[in-house]
Amino acid sequence: MDGEIRGVLWDRGKIIDLGSLGGPTEAVAINDRGQVVGWSANASGLRHAFLWEEGKMTDLGALGGSESLAKGINDAGTIVGQVITQSGSFGFALSKGTVTRIEPLPGGWYSDALAINAAGYVVGRSQTASGDEHSILWKDGRLTDLDAEAGGRPSRALAINARGQVAGRSLIPDEGIRATLWSR
Repeated sequence: MDGEIRGVLWDRGKIIDLGSLGGPTEAVAINDRGQVVGWSANASGLRHAFLWEEGKMTDLGALGGSESLAKGINDAGTIVGQVITQSGSFGFALSKGTVTRIEPLPGGWYSDALAINAAGYVVGRSQTASGDEHSILWKDGRLTDLDAEAGGRPSRALAINARGQVAGRSLIPDEGIRATLWSR
């Protein structure tokens, strides 16, 4: 498949092609166990989340929408990402075959789970009722608008560590987009 974008794994000086579900593939995250997640277009051109482990790519399906995109995985194997539907999207956490929806903030039409830590805390982004994009933290079934606690500026949470610190970016009035750290 000359010219097709493919997800790869670099391992001890070797490049391993992760395969494809029938179209372009993008690898997005890896855990300490060597499990890789991302998405691949299928023969119909629709993107599906995948899990690659031990030399095999597994199609995770559309997960209740028309497309799905895996964006993070922790060492327990919980996968997070986004399911795209005809009316918007929602974030998801997939653990041991069970999909948990991470709904948008009230009034928003999309949410997206971008990273997960070892404790299972998920961060990402969601649209608000006013149309802004805010950073979200989902833990223990509860969604928190991180920006509402910090003045309501548009932002995107991109990563979370074991200490619960969240890294991302925020739009600062009169300054532009800046790196941001949320810490509790």
